[in-house]
Amino acid sequence: MTKPDSLPTHPPRLSHPPKPRLALSVGVTGHRPNRLPASGVHRISAEVADVLRQIQVAIADVQKRHAAVWSTDDPRLSVVSSLAEGADRIVAEAGLTAGFELEAPLPFATETYAEDFADAASRQAFSALLARAARVVELPGQRAAADQAYERAGLAMLDHAALLIAIWDGGPAAGRGGTPDMLEAAARRGIPVVVIAAADDTTPPTIRWRDLDRHPRTDLSFHDLPPQPIGQLGKVIEQLTAPPVHGDEVAHLADYLREGRRHIQFRQAWLWLQAMAFMRRPRWRDFCAMSPETAADDEAAAHAGAPPDLTAAYGWADALANYYAQIFRSAVVVNFLCAALAVFVVALSILVGKSFGVKSIGKPVFVGIEILLLLWVVLNTIQGRRRAWHRRWLEAREVAERLRVALPMHGLAARPTVQQGRIGIWTAWYERALLRAAGLPVLRPADDHGIRARTALHSMLDGQCRYHGSTHKRMHQLEHRLETFGELLFVLTLIVATVYMAVELSVGPIRDSWQFLVTALTAGLPVLATAAYGIRVIGDFEGSARRSKRMAADIAALIAAMEADDAAGTDGLAAAQERARQAADIMLGDVASWRVAAEGRTLAIPG
Repeated sequence: MTKPDSLPTHPPRLSHPPKPRLALSVGVTGHRPNRLPASGVHRISAEVADVLRQIQVAIADVQKRHAAVWSTDDPRLSVVSSLAEGADRIVAEAGLTAGFELEAPLPFATETYAEDFADAASRQAFSALLARAARVVELPGQRAAADQAYERAGLAMLDHAALLIAIWDGGPAAGRGGTPDMLEAAARRGIPVVVIAAADDTTPPTIRWRDLDRHPRTDLSFHDLPPQPIGQLGKVIEQLTAPPVHGDEVAHLADYLREGRRHIQFRQAWLWLQAMAFMRRPRWRDFCAMSPETAADDEAAAHAGAPPDLTAAYGWADALANYYAQIFRSAVVVNFLCAALAVFVVALSILVGKSFGVKSIGKPVFVGIEILLLLWVVLNTIQGRRRAWHRRWLEAREVAERLRVALPMHGLAARPTVQQGRIGIWTAWYERALLRAAGLPVLRPADDHGIRARTALHSMLDGQCRYHGSTHKRMHQLEHRLETFGELLFVLTLIVATVYMAVELSVGPIRDSWQFLVTALTAGLPVLATAAYGIRVIGDFEGSARRSKRMAADIAALIAAMEADDAAGTDGLAAAQERARQAADIMLGDVASWRVAAEGRTLAIPG
């Protein structure tokens, strides 16, 4: 079996966003030998093997029926086990026999954990299983707080398990982090549990899961969940892995997976708007679309040991989000400016025709220009809607931000909280599928990987804090300058109208040519001001500035908390995992609020 240390860390160069590999991890909780009758071990092993075979059959069916969304790699099935004596090893051995990978989150360093096993045969069995493990995470537990260490290992197992096998006698826990505690934690997280009776030969395996109910409740404890026949396992696997059920979401996922490379960024109106607002200078490289490898390579360098498919997926999402953001924003700017210019051209035609006597020739020219401008608005809007620039921008940005958070968490052997059942939104399904395929990292206290992972988290937060601080400043400036521009145009209109009235009242009627000029200015200037207002409304620059200001403050507070953790000498990995989860809550909450705000501001014909 290939060890993770030998895998390439450079993201692959792909023609399309990577399809996730179909993967499912099976966790295990249960008793040690003192609560497993010797006469029942053979029966338990046989029932575990049967459950794993059913999982393989169901996964093969999912791969076949939904082949379009998966990579061509064989499904990756794994058992996540801490390799304690008893239930952990029964499931681990059955999994390896069935062709599953083995992933082992250990509560202590390997040498310390081996002290749990009293006799040499048990220690040898532990070492043999550990040697066959594809990935090992050695959590920095301490003997002085052993119960806490066991609980952390159990929670790490649940973080990476889509399904839990519990070998349980129905009794209470022998200590903190015991089987009943893991069952309750699984119920809270929405993880389905296959229960295999530890002591009762007459009770067949059952499955408990809240999502087997048509209208599931999230407040139920494990004991509130009714046991269902194990024949429901195929349905459970389908719900855990299959893509979203809603037709639109399936179509949008297919669109995303078909996205190709973008080399040239033709639409520049958004960048020129910033240039005219004296916020940036145009550059030749503005015409070059970002390569997916640019962002992917940066993430691969920042997160040592990150799965290449995960960094490649981030690179594609970030590149596509930047590409479609500029296209959509440029289309909005063009629509409002062309609509305003069309009105201005009409006013200008009156001025030219009446003042210079060329209406017989000039009028058709101006009308032709007006038609072209309005036609461009219509065609631009139709193209934007047909090609879904707005939706593709929002979806790609959401995927990128989900993966931005997930990458440092993966290095810390943690994951963002994700729904375990059927997901209605493809972006969340895609993230979950990629993370399942990534599996556990290789993490040992003896090496510096954990330190690098904590450093990467800190670096990511620093970068996001700077980004949001800069975005707050840029968006606030753009909003202020567009608002000032619109106000100046209205003030100029008022001045022109006032001067005209003063001259009319004090001197008498002015020449026709001046009257036509006044008409053109008082008609055209407010329209340009209204265009600036429309760009501000659709762009929501002030809203973006406020959100970025809030985000910068929240992330800065989290960075300060991490520095306080380091100064206090708290458990480095556990503290970093908690801070990573807090970062995920902050950043994904911001993405959700941004998407809600942006979804209503689509490309439309001004009117």
